[in-house]
Amino acid sequence: MFFGLIIYSSTAFLWAYAYKYMKFSTSVTIYSIFSIFIFAMIGVFVFKESLSTIEIIGMIFAIISLFILARFG
Repeated sequence: MFFGLIIYSSTAFLWAYAYKYMKFSTSVTIYSIFSIFIFAMIGVFVFKESLSTIEIIGMIFAIISLFILARFG
């Protein structure tokens, strides 16, 4: 539980930092994609789950969306 509290509070500080230097829409998109990847990796490595083809394709599209956002956002 303590570990969860540390992670949760650190994201609050990262959000505050991101709002200073990024647009809200950009920071929310990056946070959402980062969360998806972190939780997927926890599922794979900690809980020994496997990712389906559709989930992998979704993650690839998430990465592509970051490149599009960086280029045109």
